[in-house]
Amino acid sequence: MSEMDSQEEARLRLLDTVDASPCEGLDRITRTAARLFSAPLAVLSLSLRDEQWLVSSTDSSLTGQKVPNRNAPCVAITRTGQPLVIPNLSDHPQFSECMLRDMGVRFYAGAPVTTSDGLVLGSLSVLDMNERPAGSMEALADLASLAVAQIELRRGMGRVDPFSGLPNRGQLLEDISNVRATIAVELINTRQVGELVSVLGSAYLDDFVRTTSRLLRDLTESTDCRLYHIGAVTFAILMETGGTDAARDLVVQIAPALQEPVLCKGVEIPTSPAFGISPAGYPHRTGHDALRAAINSAQQARETAAPYVIYTKDGDVASNRRFRYLVDIQEALHRQDQLSLVYQPRIDLKHPDIASAEALLRWKHPEFGDIAPGEFIPLVEQTAMFPEVTRWVMRTAIRQMAEWRPQDLKARISINVSAIDLESPNFALCLSRYLEEQNVSPSDIELEFTESAVIGNFARVIGQLKDVRSLGVQLAIDDFGTGYSTFSYLQRLPADVMKIDRSFMRRLEDNLRDRKLVISMIGMAHDLGYRVVAEGVETRGAYDLLAEAGCDEIQGYIVSRPLTVDRFTQWMRDAQQKHREIARYKDLVGLPVLRSY
Repeated sequence: MSEMDSQEEARLRLLDTVDASPCEGLDRITRTAARLFSAPLAVLSLSLRDEQWLVSSTDSSLTGQKVPNRNAPCVAITRTGQPLVIPNLSDHPQFSECMLRDMGVRFYAGAPVTTSDGLVLGSLSVLDMNERPAGSMEALADLASLAVAQIELRRGMGRVDPFSGLPNRGQLLEDISNVRATIAVELINTRQVGELVSVLGSAYLDDFVRTTSRLLRDLTESTDCRLYHIGAVTFAILMETGGTDAARDLVVQIAPALQEPVLCKGVEIPTSPAFGISPAGYPHRTGHDALRAAINSAQQARETAAPYVIYTKDGDVASNRRFRYLVDIQEALHRQDQLSLVYQPRIDLKHPDIASAEALLRWKHPEFGDIAPGEFIPLVEQTAMFPEVTRWVMRTAIRQMAEWRPQDLKARISINVSAIDLESPNFALCLSRYLEEQNVSPSDIELEFTESAVIGNFARVIGQLKDVRSLGVQLAIDDFGTGYSTFSYLQRLPADVMKIDRSFMRRLEDNLRDRKLVISMIGMAHDLGYRVVAEGVETRGAYDLLAEAGCDEIQGYIVSRPLTVDRFTQWMRDAQQKHREIARYKDLVGLPVLRSY
């Protein structure tokens, strides 16, 4: 790239940061210049390759206009960086084709508008229709310097985060070229930020940002790097020297301090920092690419519990694949051959003739094949398209229930819903319409929601749950025991079922403390009028302990793995046949039928 092209690129980057709206500070400078020279017109113009941007003018109709810069004195000033005085344009052969000359301008005086690092942006000029001698060019140069200060002030106002006081993402993208490495630092899982604000309030998040910004400043103060605040709880560090090795050493150095809880307004907020490093030398076409690589690497570090992840092409492929999920799920929702439901049976320990199951979404991608739910559902759940996914699941499950009816097969189907579903004002109305269209009883549907889905907007979500429950649909609290508030919410939630999270089942047989905790949960839930479902039950020992503790239903591999529609249909037929045999032969005694597929 030639020096001229390099200067043009730098000028474009800087001018792109200046707000195009009128600025009283710049207008005051042009008015002062006109009075100083007793001239009818003064113009502050910033030069581009093919045109000039008239940022300020004493003639307000010209402000904001872009005009061709062919044969213009302002262009000559930008090119040379020197002031220029032309007593009579009509006598000056260099500007014989100048547009100003055609407009009747005779006198021209201009001073360069130059940044502190020597980049000429344009000129501050005074113009007159009459020939005249030059005035005080030193004063005009001083006014041009004031204009530069005003431009850089406007630029800086949009480049600093107000809470952290650090340069923001926009400034980073301007500075990121030619650095040796980029580090992304995500202090908290971004999915937890909303919950933090909902539970404690936005003031705590603001204080968290201020406190951690000071900490990061202190940790990086003696290093050859620059610190930026690029997201709610995400920071970036640009390494000036040393490359990947220096970036890795810096991460190892600052990580222990960032893992300590942060005290905000008397409350300790735990952190879980994740670090991603994007080295120089990879084919990043733009600063956006380099920053995206660092952020994606930090997300991979969080997902894999690694101390840090250095960007690689393979990691970028995985990131691009996740992006494809978000794009392709929209097409999958409108096709017949990609999305499907499987059903994981639940058994009632006290009434074995009652069948129920949880509907689970599956995706067979045309390029990637079968995608594990854990790969795509958490991604889609963070987007505005997730309610459409939930509606697809509800429509499909309810339609399938209608198809079972002529076969004399009936099962309560449980469907998972998210916070964004429950905050949608027409959610209950959509569910009611789907049930009416298929003539399915609302009592045959159960909706599962987590405590975290309620925390975000408690009043609205509770209202929505009450509307759903008034239809006759049952409600279940999913993953109980893993949320923020657990017991305190139970008395306020309009629910019928409590599902104990699978994490409590892993050590149920071996750990006395876990066993006592689960027994207490079951007793408390029953006292509050809830039915209790234990998720993730895999062993006969856990099954027996839960049955003895009075658990109402069991779900897990000991009952069955998730089944396709055809296999779950057969499962229901087999269970129904077994129960008929039990009713026919009163002398047969045993546990409910357990099937494993």
